[in-house]
Amino acid sequence: FLLNRNADVRIQELPQEAVSVSEAFSQALNGGDLEAAAQMMYGQPDLGISDTPEGKESAALWEAFRESITVELTGEWTVEPSALIRTVTVTRLDVSTVLGKLPELVQTLMDQKIAGAEDLAEIYDEQNEFRQELVDEILEEALQQALSQDAQWVDSEVTLKLVNREGRWWVVPHQNLLQILSGLA
Repeated sequence: FLLNRNADVRIQELPQEAVSVSEAFSQALNGGDLEAAAQMMYGQPDLGISDTPEGKESAALWEAFRESITVELTGEWTVEPSALIRTVTVTRLDVSTVLGKLPELVQTLMDQKIAGAEDLAEIYDEQNEFRQELVDEILEEALQQALSQDAQWVDSEVTLKLVNREGRWWVVPHQNLLQILSGLA
């Protein structure tokens, strides 16, 4: 001990409850169950993930994002004074890339619809605006194309920090983790 006093702390035996929480948290994320994952976070934060997105396209994008999340426990456990730490790799759909492709896809699809229309009444309504059903159809088709053809995946290494509070192990909801779960990172 005296010769290695600056060495990293090594755990002789991990608390089984902490291991179970980290595995359950990973399984919840792998299954797209962000609500269950949030319930394992300290303070059980309301992430707004149970709210239904407005619009069919927003709901489809959110569902695709949730289903895309995979978590792999990659690092070894380390110890801090009051926490257990493990590195995980989170892979998910890059929502910003999908959203960035939408304007171009919408424009291309709209140009195709206009060029293929036999009558302008198929495109415009009585107020000379695009028909709402046409706009909805094009948005849905553009989103499906963006999700199937242009979708990119992002890998992030995230520190999974577990703390024991009031006799229970919790995942600490740090900013990086919250951004990933919200699709912002």
